[in-house]
Amino acid sequence: MQTRALELENQSDLSVVADELKRLSRVSDRLIRMIQLQEDPTSEIVDIDEVMAQAVERWRVVADRRWILDAGAGRALGSPERLRTGLDTLLENAIRYTSQGDTIRLAGSRQLQHVFVGVFDSGVGLSDHQIFAINAGEESSPSSPSAGTVPGADTEDGLRGTGLGLSIVRALANARGGTLHASHAPEGGAAMVISFPLHMPVEVAP
Repeated sequence: MQTRALELENQSDLSVVADELKRLSRVSDRLIRMIQLQEDPTSEIVDIDEVMAQAVERWRVVADRRWILDAGAGRALGSPERLRTGLDTLLENAIRYTSQGDTIRLAGSRQLQHVFVGVFDSGVGLSDHQIFAINAGEESSPSSPSAGTVPGADTEDGLRGTGLGLSIVRALANARGGTLHASHAPEGGAAMVISFPLHMPVEVAP
């Protein structure tokens, strides 16, 4: 209908409807991801570095950023689909809070029987208040009006407080006995790191 602008009088109303449809689409996509996380019982040896490389290749086509891959996580027991879902969510947020030419780095490592997979960017970054809120498990935006927007809180979609983005990633980490941690990135923007043990703890094993 928008392509027929010359024939329509209420073009501004159509723009509002189009924006709302985009917002609903984003939320629906994240709800589907949440359902997939809950319904995927797969447990196999996953080449984490390969999944990371595939994620970078997918998103490189979508956004004009300076993409960097530091692969060093190796292999671990888990679900490749859950890992892809978590990485896609973090990378989507990184793209949203960066601009053309900014750096997005996807890095993986393993230390002391733990695997670390993180997304680091040179975007607008996080305030100390935001970092505290995210690490405390508060996906919704901080109460302070000056604190800004917490990436993943869906405020740009007019759905303040839904927190679906970071909830997806935290669910992924918790299902594997791990955590999600936010901090300042060396690149100057935000750092979001998933960590989980190489050997799944008994209390969270399926």
